[in-house]
Amino acid sequence: MSAMIIWMDSTEAKIFQLKPGGVEAHRVTAHGKSHHTETLGRNHSIEQSDEGKFFSELCKELKTVKETEWLIAGPGMGRKHFATYMEKHHPEFSKFVKGNEAMEKLTDNQIVAEGRKFFKHEHVFENI
Repeated sequence: MSAMIIWMDSTEAKIFQLKPGGVEAHRVTAHGKSHHTETLGRNHSIEQSDEGKFFSELCKELKTVKETEWLIAGPGMGRKHFATYMEKHHPEFSKFVKGNEAMEKLTDNQIVAEGRKFFKHEHVFENI
């Protein structure tokens, strides 16, 4: 079993899978317009919006991961919008999410360190 940190903002998601042998990192970037009303889905349904496409791509990446505990982190509302999207479109993911925390933009190493602190505090995994 492993733990995963999903750090995201409105333009990208950084996925860090913590394993006993190290850290595996992936990145998913948003494509398309970044106009505020477009990303909130006001001109289209959320599935058709740029944010919906970004979340869909991110969920495709997350479907490949089995037996993990997830921390979703990041600045702003993107992480909360993603959590709402997952609840609606991928309710099976809810069992993996252990936290949804505010976290400013940090270096990759700092994100991993903060994620390790979270998982140790939550006693999810004592060996990561």
